[in-house]
Amino acid sequence: FNCRWGFNQSVFALENRARQMKNAITTDLEDLISRVPPTRQSLFENPFQWLEDFFSHPPEDQTYWEQWSIARHHKEIEVPVLHIGGWYDIFLAGTLAHYAGLTAVTPVGPGSQVGPWRHGALIDEEFMSKVGELDFGPAACVGYNKLVQDWFDHWLKGTENAVEVSPRVHVFVMGVNEWRQFPNWPPPGVEPVDFYLHTGLSSGIDTLNAGTLDRDPPAGDQPPDHYSYDPLHPVGTIGGNTL
Repeated sequence: FNCRWGFNQSVFALENRARQMKNAITTDLEDLISRVPPTRQSLFENPFQWLEDFFSHPPEDQTYWEQWSIARHHKEIEVPVLHIGGWYDIFLAGTLAHYAGLTAVTPVGPGSQVGPWRHGALIDEEFMSKVGELDFGPAACVGYNKLVQDWFDHWLKGTENAVEVSPRVHVFVMGVNEWRQFPNWPPPGVEPVDFYLHTGLSSGIDTLNAGTLDRDPPAGDQPPDHYSYDPLHPVGTIGGNTL
């Protein structure tokens, strides 16, 4: 993911740099050569340095990435924020963390809408209702343009609409395939629950590798399951966060 996205951005950066250099040569040549030496200008700097920095600092290098963390600035944000995310979006964790961070420190509460979507624009009914082989039905579709316009109309124009009376959080519950509203996220009274993988026979389900899921941690000496992973030939998956 990082390679594909990073290389694509580098192509755009290189194209933009080429346009800038061509413009400088054809229209601002006197200014260009008046600087000594001309090649020390930012126009001639390595356009791929950012990509090298990007790959040199994995997500675990928090010391490096902390300088751009929005969490450092939550207390400075004083405008309403509308969060829209998808359960299958690769950026879901950041969306939820940003919402929680804002509600903890700002008097003007954000709104949040999370549907059964992957990453992308919410302009197509099929996109909003289907993820891979899963079909969540028409209930998964939202009127994105109206949702956003109502938000701006209320906060920028003072229009009285559903925004001021609607619960802060709208979440699509998969399985029952319906929207539910909550005053905040996580919902009040909800506690996280840990589940543990165990060895043994699954009950009534024919699986490739037998096993069970339990609320209690494994007891005794249970051997771990393992598999080989090759990034160039990844293990197939059904579901998961995608871009």
